[in-house]
Parts: sequence; structure tokens; C-alpha cells
Amino acid sequence: MILLSYDQFNKIEVPDRGATEDQKIKVLKSINFLKKYNALSCYAILLAIIVIFMLIGTLLFGQKTDIDEDFEVASSLDNIALIPTLCFYALVVWRFLMIYFLLDFFIITIYAICSLFQFLNLQMLDLQLPFAVNASHASSEYQIYKQKYGKMGVFLVLLIGTLLLLFVTSLCFIHK
Repeated sequence: MILLSYDQFNKIEVPDRGATEDQKIKVLKSINFLKKYNALSCYAILLAIIVIFMLIGTLLFGQKTDIDEDFEVASSLDNIALIPTLCFYALVVWRFLMIYFLLDFFIITIYAICSLFQFLNLQMLDLQLPFAVNASHASSEYQIYKQKYGKMGVFLVLLIGTLLLLFVTSLCFIHK
């Protein structure tokens, strides 16, 4: 993904002094997007590396630790031991940070992908085709399928797809 943004950065043509304000704004928006996208991608990679090391540390050094079984609530202040209490809080903080970094990674990745989609969509809208297309002759895949097989064919495909989905779902429940 970072290579894609680097390639897009190399394709940006810096307008000369005689360029219109619209061209300058488009180039500035492209450069700002690529800066933001690179920062988000690098941050997502950094978060992924942190989570991977945390999971490796959990697998290598962590035993099966169940908070309910391994720790108990003290009945008085005299029964509180310092080491188990610190271990308990360290375990809770470790698990919280691992989940936080993992969720942050997913959110940043989804945001970066959505930003990339928006950028590419805007780039495609600005694209001027060198030929004219008559909109009445352009058909979607659904329209072509409907013309070829009729309404009954479309209905049968939807029915078969629904039945297959129900069958696979029922197999999952039977297996458990």
C-alpha cells in the first residue's frame, strides 16, 4: 500500500506559475492525501508490530492465567500481598493494551483504506475520456443478465443462493 502511494506521488505533476487555482488546489489535495495516507500506513504497521510482539510475549512467557481462578479478592488489608497484586494489575493492563492496540490497528487500517478509495474515486471523476459514450447503450451486469435469462433466471439465482446460504448455516449449527 505504501508503494502505491509512492507511485501516486511520482505521478503528480507540479503545476507551473500559469496554472489555474483549481489545478493548484487539486495538486495540493493530492500531496496532502499522500502525506496523510503514508502516516496512517506507517502507524498501522507500527501498531501491528507492537501487537505481534505483545502476542509473542504472551505466548512465550505467559502461562494460562485466568483472573477468576488465579486471583481472589482479599477480605482485609492484612491479606493483600504485594507481588500477586502487582501481577494482577500488570496482567490487566497488558491485556487492555493488547486489545486497545489491536482495535486501533483495525480502525486506522479501515480509515486508510476508505481514504484511499475516496482519493482514487476523486481521481477517476476528474478523468476525462478521449471518446464519447452514449449512456443509453451502456448496460450494467444485472441488466445484461436480466436480458439474457429473464426475470425468472434472476429469481432462480437468488433463490438458489439463499438456499445454499441456509444449508451452509444449518451445517454449522449441526456440527456444533
